[in-house]
Amino acid sequence: MTSTEFYSVVSGFIAIAVTLLGIYLSHKANFSNAYEKQFNETYAPLFISLEPYLYRNLPYDAAKEYAILFEKTIKEHYVLCHPSFIEYASLFCTAVKNNESYEYFFKKLCAHVDSYYDKLRRNIKLPLRGISYRLQFEQYKSKSGVTLAIIIYIGRHILKGLLKLLVIFIVLIALTMIAKPLLEPLLLQYN
Repeated sequence: MTSTEFYSVVSGFIAIAVTLLGIYLSHKANFSNAYEKQFNETYAPLFISLEPYLYRNLPYDAAKEYAILFEKTIKEHYVLCHPSFIEYASLFCTAVKNNESYEYFFKKLCAHVDSYYDKLRRNIKLPLRGISYRLQFEQYKSKSGVTLAIIIYIGRHILKGLLKLLVIFIVLIALTMIAKPLLEPLLLQYN
């Protein structure tokens, strides 16, 4: 492969990479406003309200108050509410109004609001609650959930490190491929 062909191939790859990066960034920018609105108007107030009872037993008096809050949230911010939240909240409200068992639906609501709250925080680049915070305030569905969260946390950091090494390795190979045709004439001159 001549150096001209090599540069053509490399510039093609660079053009594709820049195009894909541009598509990704514009896609992400379009959704960030929606995520922020959904977070500020729906999930942050819900989470703040739910946090004292997150994954805990809920007294009936508090359940009645939450039923009112959930209905109000759905009524005022229906478009911003995730369909799972609407479904679980409706089932929860019906159970509370009929004086039936509501604990299962409350746990489902806790799990949904908890995970979606963190997802939205991540999407709008806000810091997340750490594992130590969750452990201190017992904000987890089960002990197996905590164990899994710790494993995922450790795994994610290991993968980030491996990804960084892979990127460095690829950059070094690319630099070597670019430098070889440039340095080859110089090396042949001195041999």
